[in-house]
Amino acid sequence: MNSNLVFECRPKYLYALLQSETITPHRVRAYLGAISEKCRAFGQNRVLIERDIPCALNSYEYLEMADEMIRYLKGIKTVWVNPYPELREQLDFLALTGNNRGGCFAIASSIDEAEEWLHVDHCSACSPIVYRAPHTAAAA
Repeated sequence: MNSNLVFECRPKYLYALLQSETITPHRVRAYLGAISEKCRAFGQNRVLIERDIPCALNSYEYLEMADEMIRYLKGIKTVWVNPYPELREQLDFLALTGNNRGGCFAIASSIDEAEEWLHVDHCSACSPIVYRAPHTAAAA
């Protein structure tokens, strides 16, 4: 089973493209370790992970992974871009569980949404729901 993890240092965050056909707790730990190491090496405290994995762990495994996420990503504002709508509920659960343990995590469905969420400077109201700027009516 092939997997790929590629990094790119962007102006205000680290970008990671994560591609795999499957996911296991062991792989999650490996990815989290590599991402944490790159963030620290590049002095980044924000990371956007484009998650191209067509499956997810089960809820029990995500409960266990939440503690691992905190261990590796504490202090790193992290957003995963998920192109698979059928996985949204499971990944939202992961982000919520991690946030409840002190993380700052979110799930987005596009790069634009993820970048918008990353650029909000506060994290006290972190939630797995992507931040959306309030819409204002244009002046007539």
